[in-house]
Amino acid sequence: MPQGSENKISTPSAALIARAAHRFGAHGAPAVIGMTDPARLPDPERALAALPPGNILIWRAYGEALSRRDVRHVARLAENRNCLLLLAGQPRLAIHAHGMHLAERRLIDPFTDGYLMDRRSHRPDFIVTAAAHSEVAIRRAANTQVDAVLISPVFATESHPGAPHLGVIRTASLARNASALGLAAYALGGITTESDVRRLTQTGVTGIAGIGFLQAGNRQA
Repeated sequence: MPQGSENKISTPSAALIARAAHRFGAHGAPAVIGMTDPARLPDPERALAALPPGNILIWRAYGEALSRRDVRHVARLAENRNCLLLLAGQPRLAIHAHGMHLAERRLIDPFTDGYLMDRRSHRPDFIVTAAAHSEVAIRRAANTQVDAVLISPVFATESHPGAPHLGVIRTASLARNASALGLAAYALGGITTESDVRRLTQTGVTGIAGIGFLQAGNRQA
């Protein structure tokens, strides 16, 4: 994995994330969840370098050949930045991170592939997040004892050009549903400008999640 990218963060992305943390930080939970992407930003070390301290990185390691050592290494790097590392796509290795992220389809059959039914009895601090695109998914997430949902796609995204997106009003409705069920809700998808962040401040979301603002921080790296 590339080293030394921490000093090469571009000002626009760092400013955007700082503003997001300021706007959403009052909720008492991390305001920003950054995500890696196999095509756009595959390296978790580079993603961590663009993520401000006190937040969460979801390492989307689908199909990667990883070891316990790999996961523990990145988890230690996250801890050094006062961040948390959640692993997606490698549930059997997630125990070596600070938590795991589930695709929405995993909410139907969540106790497969190493998902720990009694995780809280062994790791009370183990965090589980899940993707959610509807009220049904949010209810399933609550039933699965997920801690937070990533509601998406909020705006049009680079990953899925032309695909339908939720918009602010629909996102706010889903965030209220999540909150009523005791879940933190993060807005994900197409959040690339300060204006995007401002539009989400009255929706009830806990914070924002995404790839683009981390990717922007690495374009000059």
